[in-house]
Amino acid sequence: MTAYLKIFKKVVRYLSEEQPDIYFAKFSNVLKGVCYVDGSVIYLDPTQEILPTLLHEVLHAVYPTASENLINLIERRLMKWMEEAEWILLLDLLYFNLRD
Repeated sequence: MTAYLKIFKKVVRYLSEEQPDIYFAKFSNVLKGVCYVDGSVIYLDPTQEILPTLLHEVLHAVYPTASENLINLIERRLMKWMEEAEWILLLDLLYFNLRD
């Protein structure tokens, strides 16, 4: 199993089991998303790239002590690794956890 697959499985497990409340919210600054420290709530700016931002914020929840630089690196590499099946799964989990 590749390192990317292991990390992706952790992301999927987190979204499936922890079921964080995900909300859309426009931010007035450069933020694309926010994850509460405990990972229970995630905000995504719908005017930004939703899947990379969702992945980024969930990585913060899964790896709470990781630096912003490391999270950015993992996010970019995972997005390159992912294919259509992984994108669809993330979209399904987003829809499942999306609150209004």
